[in-house]
Amino acid sequence: MAALAHPSGNLTPLARHDPHAQRDAERPLELAAGDEDGEKKPSEPKDNRTEAERRYDEQAERTQARLIEKMASKSHKDKVREFNEYLSKLSEHHDIPKVGPG
Repeated sequence: MAALAHPSGNLTPLARHDPHAQRDAERPLELAAGDEDGEKKPSEPKDNRTEAERRYDEQAERTQARLIEKMASKSHKDKVREFNEYLSKLSEHHDIPKVGPG
């Protein structure tokens, strides 16, 4: 996740949760050099993350994609129906005890 720095230099609320936000905000983007032929191609920012940070980000994206897919696969009605079936299979030991008259 790229650091979200405010023009005043303070970190935005989203960047506060990123442990590398301050470091990334202070580090300028290094631009990639041109082609060996001497032709300059449009420069792209160099990725300053470590290999472990890249792997972590890739795994986090895959995990988030799986979670979104899982959440979108069932409707609320289906979730309620499954939960009610689960509750109906529990023993009466888990029921709320009857206390008091009536």
